[in-house]
Amino acid sequence: MKATGVVRRIDQLGHFFIPKEIRKNLNIEDDTSLESFVGGSKIILQKYQPDTWSAGELKEALIAAARDSEKDPLDYLRIQRKEH
Repeated sequence: MKATGVVRRIDQLGHFFIPKEIRKNLNIEDDTSLESFVGGSKIILQKYQPDTWSAGELKEALIAAARDSEKDPLDYLRIQRKEH
């Protein structure tokens, strides 16, 4: 991670502002959805991108689920994503 040297306070409602230059550099526009992650004492924000699956990935998941009727195809897809 790269330090920006910018410090912002959180207001009474828990809001903080991402500086314009950072938003510009990361192409974050109005109404952009951000996803948050917590790790130790860090908060990580990234643009939200819902999972999308290729036709091949979906086919493999359905085949795997058919082999093991107790396995959810989405669980198989999530495992595959973590391995790649």
